[in-house]
Amino acid sequence: MSKRSLVVLLLVLGIVGLFGVEPAWAIGEKIESSLWKIIDWITLGLGLPAIVFGFAWMGIRVAMGDENAFRTGGRIVIGGLCVFGARALAELIKAVF
Repeated sequence: MSKRSLVVLLLVLGIVGLFGVEPAWAIGEKIESSLWKIIDWITLGLGLPAIVFGFAWMGIRVAMGDENAFRTGGRIVIGGLCVFGARALAELIKAVF
């Protein structure tokens, strides 16, 4: 391959690569979108069931006469609320920075 054809080939590949590759901000938006989808899944898939499970745990254990029912059930509910509040915290961090 001659020097001239190599230069032409590299020039063509550079132009194709320039238009064929997505800009960095577009890739960043895809990453941000996938992170928000993960946060939504964690919030709705883990936070809400933890809250419901905590209240059910408290109700069942109180009915059984357990003295520590509010302590253990309350911890589960508070953990679920922390997970459920993760999206609001992420939006606050995004707004600040």
